[in-house]
Amino acid sequence: MNRLNEIYPKLKVRDINFNNLDGWAISVECYEWIIDNIPEGDTIIEFGSGPGTIELSRYHNVHTVEHQQRFTTLAPNATYILAEIVDGWYDSEVVFNNLPETYSLIIVDGPPNLDQQKTRNNISKYWDRFDTSVPIIMDDTHREDEYNFAIETAELLGKTWTQYEGWQKNFIVLT
Repeated sequence: MNRLNEIYPKLKVRDINFNNLDGWAISVECYEWIIDNIPEGDTIIEFGSGPGTIELSRYHNVHTVEHQQRFTTLAPNATYILAEIVDGWYDSEVVFNNLPETYSLIIVDGPPNLDQQKTRNNISKYWDRFDTSVPIIMDDTHREDEYNFAIETAELLGKTWTQYEGWQKNFIVLT
């Protein structure tokens, strides 16, 4: 809990609604990493929208890919890309026809596993279509499958990785 005591005052000056972080959203610790490492106003691609998108889009240009219509109105400042799940991942035609050309960060926090099938991992079919020179955040690495996928992705892309442990969940940053 001592780490949270450091983070809260730092983020409080940004008037962050902490209710939008943690739980199934990105963690407070992940949000802090983004604020510390991605310049304000830069573009972020996020796979899997949620309440954390509200906070991210207050200081960054967020393009978020989501498969459920009900989550595409949470953050008025975000650009939503509604893409159904096709062949185990977001409809790639919709995704790549709507992503911005340049961005400073990729967040992999979706899609959720559906019908016991690991869908998030299917982004690996498309890494060659992304600018993987930017940092990539792999969320939920407190779960073994997500942790292993993050390490495999780092090896595949020739990136180094650092795991950050939060008070509720972990994430890995590939650089």
